[in-house]
Amino acid sequence: MLTNMEGVVLKESEPLKKNPGMSDSSKVLLKLIEEGNFISPNLCTDALKREIRLAGTFTNDLLKWETGMRLPRIEKNFRVIATDTRIVVVDESVVSKMENHHPVNWRDIQNTSVQIWGYRLEYLRIPQVSGHPGIYKWIYHYDDFIGYMAGVLKMTNNPNNFIV
Repeated sequence: MLTNMEGVVLKESEPLKKNPGMSDSSKVLLKLIEEGNFISPNLCTDALKREIRLAGTFTNDLLKWETGMRLPRIEKNFRVIATDTRIVVVDESVVSKMENHHPVNWRDIQNTSVQIWGYRLEYLRIPQVSGHPGIYKWIYHYDDFIGYMAGVLKMTNNPNNFIV
């Protein structure tokens, strides 16, 4: 897949893959850019409203299926994260506390972790937090704007993957 936005070309390849759950978000982002908006956190509310409109009648379906106890259908169609993702702690101090058996509040883990696709963890060889099976530790660059993708993009030296 090739996407062109204001001089940025992105190509789908390892380790960059299209997220099928981001289809509506991608449409909204492209529309905001086409309208000449400066992309900033202030646009979040408007972007979310646009995504909800694109989703159509999901609230009516959700309420109908919930009332009818159609739980498998709800689980299939209304998952927040619709793929095989894992918990990855991105804060080194929290990882250190966990590995050294110091107390860590679940909120600290929640506030310093991200969900990353299982295939990506395997590809990047992300290790589990020692003594905590099923919880992983991020070992690459992380920043507050693009998150763990900062580390993924630093590893992508192939100029055919993106051009700015």
